[in-house]
Amino acid sequence: LINHANEAVESGVRLATYEALRNQGVSKERAAQVAKNITVNFNKKGEWGTTANSFYLFFNATIQGTARIAISAARSKKTRAIMGSIVGMSTALSLVNYMIDPEEWEKKSQYEKDNYLIFMLPNGDDIRLRVPYGYNIFHVAGQTAADLIKGTNDYGQAGERMIKAASDAF
Repeated sequence: LINHANEAVESGVRLATYEALRNQGVSKERAAQVAKNITVNFNKKGEWGTTANSFYLFFNATIQGTARIAISAARSKKTRAIMGSIVGMSTALSLVNYMIDPEEWEKKSQYEKDNYLIFMLPNGDDIRLRVPYGYNIFHVAGQTAADLIKGTNDYGQAGERMIKAASDAF
């Protein structure tokens, strides 16, 4: 059931993309190519794709996602602005969370802080939103900057955390 629902949603997105491009006058071939690559294209895996996927789960999706982020950052000022905004927002959010409830904030695990946007509430509870893979590296950069500002980490710890976050994200 889940597989069929997922396939329906993904196919719907691809079909809508194809139709929108055709309505804009894009050729059938180009519209089909763009629609097929609008999300991860599992047919695009190269000679070693199946082998790599057997050693590292979702290797193909990880590589394609990382490539999309890198290409978008290289080509788009808007993407770079979004990335910088994520860093700044995460820095500010971490500092605000620390001011709201320092004890509860410090109890949060590194995993929680690195993978969720956490909004501390004055009563010690929090609201969380999952940060998407790939873009969580920018969130961690902001968290790390806040830790450096607060003096809770040194540059060595910050570098180590960033390397781990890059490994986890990509």
